[in-house]
Amino acid sequence: MTVWIFFTLLMVLFPFVSGSIGSFIFTILFSIILISSVLTVSGHKVTRTVAVVLMALAVGSRWSYFLLGGTVLNAISYLFGTMILGLVSLLLFLALFKTQEVDSNTIWQAISVYLLLGLTWACFFAFIEAVTPGSFQDSVNPDQAMSFSTLVYYSFVTLATLGYGDILPSTQATRGVVILEVLMGVLYMAILISRLVGTWKPGKGKES
Repeated sequence: MTVWIFFTLLMVLFPFVSGSIGSFIFTILFSIILISSVLTVSGHKVTRTVAVVLMALAVGSRWSYFLLGGTVLNAISYLFGTMILGLVSLLLFLALFKTQEVDSNTIWQAISVYLLLGLTWACFFAFIEAVTPGSFQDSVNPDQAMSFSTLVYYSFVTLATLGYGDILPSTQATRGVVILEVLMGVLYMAILISRLVGTWKPGKGKES
């Protein structure tokens, strides 16, 4: 639930603020989202350690970019953000298959995985855009730099296979990456539904 709250704040606040204030708000909310996602990690000690290290690198590089600037730090922060969000998404997804019975927690976990997948791809798109500016083109605002909130929007549109066409991958590499996200979105829903149906146990009727 914490990830949901701060993700909503990020999407509501970030598009309406700019400059140093906007960067500061984004850095805080982005850091909280990463920390909150790591708190959901359970299991082997090594897995938790890897998650904490990746989170620390992502948060540390993001704050370093806020304080010092620089394209390299910006790209590194998104790269580690992609890695930690991807790891958490995978662990939560695998945990779904250990569930013996569907309940409200299972539903929330499934929705959280979908949300984290969208954020993971958005971070990866931001990493690509930081390394190779112009990899994505916004036909609505062609003269503006591609912001993270715009890439989050594009990521979820792609994940849901809506395909509005207002934002386009402009290179063969980014087109290939986008295809992977489309396939992941379709397969996730198919696998999730089959899993939930398979674990659903109808209530027993009352004996007469």
